[in-house]
Formats: sequence, C-alpha cells, structure tokens
Amino acid sequence: MLGLPVLLALVFWFALYLIAQVTTSIGGLFFNLVALSLLSAIGLGVVHGITYSKWMPLLGNNATFGIHKFSIQVN
Repeated sequence: MLGLPVLLALVFWFALYLIAQVTTSIGGLFFNLVALSLLSAIGLGVVHGITYSKWMPLLGNNATFGIHKFSIQVN
C-alpha cells in the first residue's frame, strides 16, 4: 500500500517525459508548455484520487471517537 503512490508517481513522470519528447518534435515552446501543464494537472489529480481512495479505508475503518466507531466506504 505504501509503494502505490511511489509507483504511480514514477509511471506519471515517465509518461510526461515521453509526451514531452513527442510534443517537442511537433511544434513550438508555447504548445509544449500548455500541453504539459494541462496533462500534469490532470495526472496529479488522478494520482491523488487513487491514493486517497486506497488510504482512507485503511486509516478510517474501525476508528473511534469516544464510543462511536466509524466505517468508511470510498467509491
């Protein structure tokens, strides 16, 4: 579970590197910056969402607040 964010980050940065190589051959600097900025924002959102959905049940299930127990379901 701890290695999942690291693995996702490595795959994400490798994909951005490959996309940067392709967009560099296509055209100008402005197109390259805009494309990589949009893709990095989308990719970081996906990585954070997957990590959040895996960690919340691990941290939140069977947690207690006084006498109340919590059960978390992340869809």
